[in-house]
Amino acid sequence: FPSHDNSAGVQLEAGTNATPFEFRPYGTELALCQRYYWQSFPGQTPSGWGANFLTTSGYQGAALTTGMINQNFFLPVPMRAAPTGAVWDHLGASGKISSFNPNVANNGGETGSIVNTSTTTFMINRTSGANASQIGAYVSLNSEL
Repeated sequence: FPSHDNSAGVQLEAGTNATPFEFRPYGTELALCQRYYWQSFPGQTPSGWGANFLTTSGYQGAALTTGMINQNFFLPVPMRAAPTGAVWDHLGASGKISSFNPNVANNGGETGSIVNTSTTTFMINRTSGANASQIGAYVSLNSEL
């Protein structure tokens, strides 16, 4: 095992001939993985207003009583294919998003989803909900085979 690397030092290959062991930097390996799966939050159950909670970039105008608010986001690396997405609101409710006004009450459990996905972008979309000028959600995207 190499002393400069914390990996297990195991490499599986098809065929009968071994090739030299391939060492890839962590950032390279992460980018390769993010082609198939990406999430905005660490761990398993997102909740709260953490730094990984994706929100619209600034005030969207007058507070809406109902109706659509949306925001495009760029992915850190291009995905293998247009992904499917899942969202959680700030309370941790799966399939929901949050809406809010600056310095006003926050609303969880809003109707929303991930739409307009491509290999490089996705959109958080609120279709209806309480008075709001901004929306946000925790997001996971999957483009596995």
